[in-house]
Amino acid sequence: MTTSTLRNVDLKSKCEDCENVGENWVCLSCGTVRCSRYVNEHMLMHALDTTHAITLSFSDLSFWCYHCENYIVSPEFSNILRHFQTLKFGPDANSLS
Repeated sequence: MTTSTLRNVDLKSKCEDCENVGENWVCLSCGTVRCSRYVNEHMLMHALDTTHAITLSFSDLSFWCYHCENYIVSPEFSNILRHFQTLKFGPDANSLS
């Protein structure tokens, strides 16, 4: 998934299954938005149904892998992270580091 594919994803997007707006995640494989396992588990179900393993949390902008059941920190995701940091915190968010 590229940053350009995720440009249409809004941090206030609803879960595509239950319309939850709270703790949602975006699938980095296809761009679908689903709720967390602590709401209705729709992103977990999406990962199991599709084998799309890597997601980004709208809450804390962390990356999660459903295959390894762990958080991921990788420079491969830096452009995606910067894009969502700008959406969440504004255009000056990346100049603070």
